[in-house]
Amino acid sequence: MGLLNTIIIDEIEFSGDLVGVQEKAAKVDLVEIWARGQLQGGYLSPEAVEHYRRLRQREREVFRTDALPDTLYAELEASLLKFGHGPEG
Repeated sequence: MGLLNTIIIDEIEFSGDLVGVQEKAAKVDLVEIWARGQLQGGYLSPEAVEHYRRLRQREREVFRTDALPDTLYAELEASLLKFGHGPEG
């Protein structure tokens, strides 16, 4: 899924026709709800929600090397040795 196919509606349309908004979201990826020139929220298609969930699961934690948990450091060291990248010497 690349860029989201998006429709923009105002808050009045959103509050007056939720079923219509759901139908629109099924045809596109995202329905943005705007009020007073500001994004208030959005409504995602089921496919876009699944895509979002997959992305969230793939996010990674970032650690400073001096702050790695001992267990993670040991796993990294073991994987390096497994692939022949052990300490020189």
